[in-house]
Amino acid sequence: PLMTIETGTVDITDGTMTVNGSVIVNKKADLISLGIKEIVIPNGSTVTIADEAGVVLGTEGKISVQDGSALTIAGLMSKAELQEINNLAIEAGASLTYSNYPVLGGGDALLSLTSGTAELDLSDTSIAAPLNITDAEATVNSLLNSFLVTSDEGNDNNKLPFAVKLDNSVLNIAGKLDLSARSSLEISEDSIVNVTGALASDSPNASVNVKGTIIWPTIFGCGMH
Repeated sequence: PLMTIETGTVDITDGTMTVNGSVIVNKKADLISLGIKEIVIPNGSTVTIADEAGVVLGTEGKISVQDGSALTIAGLMSKAELQEINNLAIEAGASLTYSNYPVLGGGDALLSLTSGTAELDLSDTSIAAPLNITDAEATVNSLLNSFLVTSDEGNDNNKLPFAVKLDNSVLNIAGKLDLSARSSLEISEDSIVNVTGALASDSPNASVNVKGTIIWPTIFGCGMH
């Protein structure tokens, strides 16, 4: 089957598919042809997109992963397949797993959200994907590379860089945020990056635009801003 409902129900109303339970997408699902533009995963529910499966939601598409819910993308996707999702919105308390990596969530996730929302804009994957962290507090717990690995062929073509933008948010870097080629970090005036680990880049093609504040580790009793 195209989808397997393991538990609960699936409700489709006005172009929104709400999963109340556990659903597995087994094949590539062209949901836009069914009039579905958004998938909502409420508290306590899970959606798993199986390896080599996918969802097509169109240019207005969105997957909303709410507090207490989980989205798992089991395998690597190509940039074109990611673009068919269009937009991923992850609330604090939710989790996103991509190809066995706990990208967002609690515990051992690479990036944890304790409040607010992280939104990954996949509408144009030709250059970089905007990752907007809004009204939030987030923590980089271990090594977070600023890109998604894709199934596209070639060492330079199989990475989708992030354009990270903080808006009225706090980003704690307890581990290491490594800005890769073509990735960027933009800090709005009302945002703070608190570095107790490392913010680094080996690439001259990465960029940091600071309008807010970066607090670096304290050295000899003096904080560097």
